[in-house]
Amino acid sequence: MNPADIQISFASEPRLLKAVRGLVRGYINALGFVHERAEEVVLAVDEACANAIRHSYGGQPGRNIDLELRSDDHFVVIELRDSGTPMPAQRAQPRKALPPDVATLRPGGLGIQLIYQVFDDVEFHPGAEQGNQVINGLYVIQVAGEVDLYSSPELRNAVVKAIPAATGAVCVDLSEVPYMDSSGVATLVEGLKSAGHAKRSFVLLAPSTSVMKVLQLSRLDTVFQIEQGP
Repeated sequence: MNPADIQISFASEPRLLKAVRGLVRGYINALGFVHERAEEVVLAVDEACANAIRHSYGGQPGRNIDLELRSDDHFVVIELRDSGTPMPAQRAQPRKALPPDVATLRPGGLGIQLIYQVFDDVEFHPGAEQGNQVINGLYVIQVAGEVDLYSSPELRNAVVKAIPAATGAVCVDLSEVPYMDSSGVATLVEGLKSAGHAKRSFVLLAPSTSVMKVLQLSRLDTVFQIEQGP
């Protein structure tokens, strides 16, 4: 994984959450995520920050929270650290999703479950005596260079890996692809069908002009969900 693209520290004050949401939203949008997925990520990060303020620091203002945003060709990582009270291990575990029941519904713990629902990979690391670290990961497939008979197996491997791991849409960024032949298109069709079987959306992000042309010639531009990016 690459070094952090963005690394900030902010005070444990609720009034700053709006600014943090704006920062995360801008970063995720710049990576080409579809709007709905980007807003899910913003919500989950906000919940992690709110947990640090409310629970780790007990509402104390002026304590430090560290946020890191980084990405590579296949993964986006958002890491949050505080130096407050360690979270009990049982609170950091995902709960089985069940239909809401008013009799057993609890107002607490909803934020952690939202985090698990949004991110493809979640790690909670409470400290032995103080502090918490939350590492949240998202799969994204960023393709660069020409995609042809020689290189399409690499794209296929990335798609096959991402579909079972993703909790939301499987996004394939095609903005840096200057050329794609029918083998590349066939790989995308295979990904679309596999994502459908897994009940996942399959989204093509910002296809280049040449990629859009081959999709149109194949009459597949109306089959795929295509987002032109921010």
